[in-house]
Amino acid sequence: MKKFSVLLAAFLCISVFGQKANVDDALNKIIGEACSCIEEIDLYDRPRDEIVKDVSDCIDKQVVAYQLISKLTSIDLTADVSGEKQDVNIEIGTQKGSPEFSKAYKEIERRLLESCENIEYAINNHDKLNDNSVSENPEARRYYNVGMEEAKDGNCERAIDYYKEAVRIDENFAFAWDNMGICYRRLAQYDKAIEAYEKSLSVSPGGKMPLQNLAIVYEYMKEYQKAVDAYKKMGEFFPDDPEVLYGLGHIYTNYMNDDETALDYACKAYLKYIEIRSPYRADAEDMILILYDRMKKDGKEDVFLKVLKNYDIGFED
Repeated sequence: MKKFSVLLAAFLCISVFGQKANVDDALNKIIGEACSCIEEIDLYDRPRDEIVKDVSDCIDKQVVAYQLISKLTSIDLTADVSGEKQDVNIEIGTQKGSPEFSKAYKEIERRLLESCENIEYAINNHDKLNDNSVSENPEARRYYNVGMEEAKDGNCERAIDYYKEAVRIDENFAFAWDNMGICYRRLAQYDKAIEAYEKSLSVSPGGKMPLQNLAIVYEYMKEYQKAVDAYKKMGEFFPDDPEVLYGLGHIYTNYMNDDETALDYACKAYLKYIEIRSPYRADAEDMILILYDRMKKDGKEDVFLKVLKNYDIGFED
């Protein structure tokens, strides 16, 4: 723990409201810098754990500044009107794993998940190359790349047309089928999305993006058992992936009326996210808290606490 002395001149006449606005602007700038850092991460054909580590490094770089700025909100700049400078000590955690460092790290994570599309894209990047992932035909790749740009701009209808041209030239172009499926899903054309994902899996079995997105589409279609089956199928190819565990926990929490099974999956996902330092740990925490409130209301608080104890997860009401 380090202490920073900050000299504050009360005669500046900064109001409490002005102080709050300035601090918020500074914090938003810090979050923006972390988001920009994440945008620069190379995602192509890299394992998830390497990408997550790079995301974590981007957050680490901002933790000390975030603590310093956020703690300014606790300083009352109007308390002393003598015109003399105040010497204020602010304690900052600079060591990874320290309580102050960890608290700020988690706050930055949550704010990034709320406001930074780059972090979701990085963590959910599934472009790990398998057989037939990318076409060797340059014309097919050209159509695919244009489709990706259209999709990035929100023009899914046009993107689909380009993806169709790509697979017309090379019907085994798995990434084109994957992204076509994503666009159909965004347009709520779920049957066509399923067709695209299944076509992708037929030419490149074990593709992560189509396996996970099949589960998501089935959830949108309210076919929850099929969503469960899809996540379990994904687990056969990716047994250590926390997205499988979280996805199953999500379905059981929200649709299957089976809180104990949901909690089991949520705890497993939470621990796995911690292991790989994924920001989605926060989502697993939220799921566990939702289940706690529900199980407590149903008189199953003891069951809840027993499950968490089995996973060696500390909990305070």
